Amino acid sequence: MPHPALAQHLYAIIGFMRVATSWTQFKEMVQKAFPKKGETLFLPMGGLRGEQLAAHSGEAATKSTFK
Repeated sequence: MPHPALAQHLYAIIGFMRVATSWTQFKEMVQKAFPKKGETLFLPMGGLRGEQLAAHSGEAATKSTFK
């Protein structure tokens, strides 16, 4: 018989698998619910995903905000 904590963790992962519409969304939910020790926590930045944030950060760095 599996350890109760392991069974609970697996049921939670299966739940995320059922509701996630993409691999990226699944990974984000798992990282948010079960962060690894010593890693930086996932913080959503105004609705931007990682790829969008990278694209905008490079673009923002080239534009001057002062007039």
